[in-house]
Amino acid sequence: MELRLDSSFYDLAQEAGWSLTAAALAAYDGQAPDLPPLLSFRKGLAESPSWILTQAIEFQPQPLSVDRFMVRAVYSAPGLVNGLFEVLAAEGWLERRGSDYLLTPAGQDIYWAQRDHQDAALVAFDRVAAPAFETLAANLGRVVGAAMVSEDVPSRWCLARSRNRAPSENAKPVLRFVQLVDDLNALRDDAHLSAMGKYALPPAAREAFGFVCAGAARTADDLRELIGYRGFSAEDLLESLRYLAGAGLVEEAVDGFAPTESGVRARLDIEYLTDAYYYAPWSILGDRDMEETFEALLAVRDACTEVAV
Repeated sequence: MELRLDSSFYDLAQEAGWSLTAAALAAYDGQAPDLPPLLSFRKGLAESPSWILTQAIEFQPQPLSVDRFMVRAVYSAPGLVNGLFEVLAAEGWLERRGSDYLLTPAGQDIYWAQRDHQDAALVAFDRVAAPAFETLAANLGRVVGAAMVSEDVPSRWCLARSRNRAPSENAKPVLRFVQLVDDLNALRDDAHLSAMGKYALPPAAREAFGFVCAGAARTADDLRELIGYRGFSAEDLLESLRYLAGAGLVEEAVDGFAPTESGVRARLDIEYLTDAYYYAPWSILGDRDMEETFEALLAVRDACTEVAV
């Protein structure tokens, strides 16, 4: 794998963080907390109790709402998100006040029980040499710090809230690294949202557009197989394809929908701007720092992947 400033380098950082966490939890012999089964429902998806709980933590002391949640969860069906919020309110994790949802003491206890267990597992994990985490915590910390002030980053909505979960500067490098991976995910979301902004696509059409342009979907049934978990019906997805056709981004053919020339150009524009906004703050690192970061990410990912599996 070579270092390229595109989605592949972003993906590497995410893979390193996810595989590290999974490997650390798999190897840890500490007592796991007794967590509600609901916390595992749809885990790993934006439309899940665990992510809603995480977002509620990020928004503190402000309340969360479906509308605020949807600023970042732009691919999710509002109906599904609203239903999940109501479930968490019924379980006593959130308290609804009008359109706002406040995190309850019970919700905080559940979040911190799983977070503390994960942190303990990460600190105990010894399959990766400590200098790798020191390098990553230092270099990625500089990137995220630059992103918080860079004029070349159009929005920091997601990143600013992600930083609310950051451990102290005195925390172990491995804990800072895992949070910084989450911060980079937030920064990438900010970049992508800014890049897509001028096209003003409704929720169901946003992800549908990407799959049609990639050749992965041509019909509503294709999309239902790919993104039905977001909460959209086949009818919603067909309507999204018709919306894209009306916008001149796709066109109807005999076997479904295909991107127009304008659609292809728009997709390339979105991808270019996403990378441009995301990598703007990375200029704070010199060539040597970038190479060290790349090598350290590879080392973490490769050392942890086999354990996680």
